[in-house]
Amino acid sequence: VDMLVVNPPYVPERMRDQLPAEVVGGDPELALFSGPDGLAALRVVHRRAVELLRPGGWVIAEHDESHADRVASMFGEPWFEATRTVMDLAGRPRHVVARRRVAADVAGLGA
Repeated sequence: VDMLVVNPPYVPERMRDQLPAEVVGGDPELALFSGPDGLAALRVVHRRAVELLRPGGWVIAEHDESHADRVASMFGEPWFEATRTVMDLAGRPRHVVARRRVAADVAGLGA
C-alpha cells in the first residue's frame, strides 16, 4: 500500500485510573488501552507497516505524548526513514510520520 494511517489504542494500562470518567466510559477499552507500556498496538502497526507498505510508502500513527522518542525510534532504521514527530494543535508530540525505505536499502533483512 502507499499509505497507512492509524489511530491505535496507546494508553498504558497503569493509567486507567488517571483518565477522566468520560473518556473511560465513552470509549471501548479496546480503543484506549494497549498493554502495560501503551505500545503493544504500535508494535503491531510497525510489523504490519513493514509487511504492507511499498518502498517509499508512508505510515502515520497517533501515539501518547510520552511515547514520542520511543515511537520515533521504533519507526526508524532499518525499515523506515524520514521519520519525524508531528505536534498536535496543543503543541504536544502526538503523531509519527515515517517513510518505508526502498527495497535495496533493506535487502536481506526479511519482513
